[in-house]
Amino acid sequence: MKDLVARLEDGLLDQEDVQIVAYQTLQSVATRQSASLLEFLDDLPRVIEPSVKDKLKEAKTEEPERAKDVLRAAVRSMYTMRSMQGADQCSKFANFYLRVLKTALLAQMLKEMNSASTAVAGSGASTSSTAVPMVTSATSVPAPAGTR
Repeated sequence: MKDLVARLEDGLLDQEDVQIVAYQTLQSVATRQSASLLEFLDDLPRVIEPSVKDKLKEAKTEEPERAKDVLRAAVRSMYTMRSMQGADQCSKFANFYLRVLKTALLAQMLKEMNSASTAVAGSGASTSSTAVPMVTSATSVPAPAGTR
């Protein structure tokens, strides 16, 4: 797992297409191998934060769409990682996630993802295992599954 996380960290600093794949892979690992990923969760903000800050700046330019695609992938993967059982014990990541939710654009992206997953669930269609659950505001962070 250590080698995989190291490669994903490299991917998060690469070009946009590679960043998106790295975030999608992190999301997949968080869904399927969460216990293994927990060991590295507090190390991820040091790599994710500069990438997110850079993409937030790019999202304010005349051609923001690709940067926003990367940010959507980042928000989706961070939410999935934050939802892992035991993630609340990783204080660096939890604090980073709270800061992310206070960023207007990222909070809006999460809200849009929640609306989309709610619409899919309401239509009777099956949702994927990586659907982003509902969060109602930037200040309410759901407890990871199994810890309530």
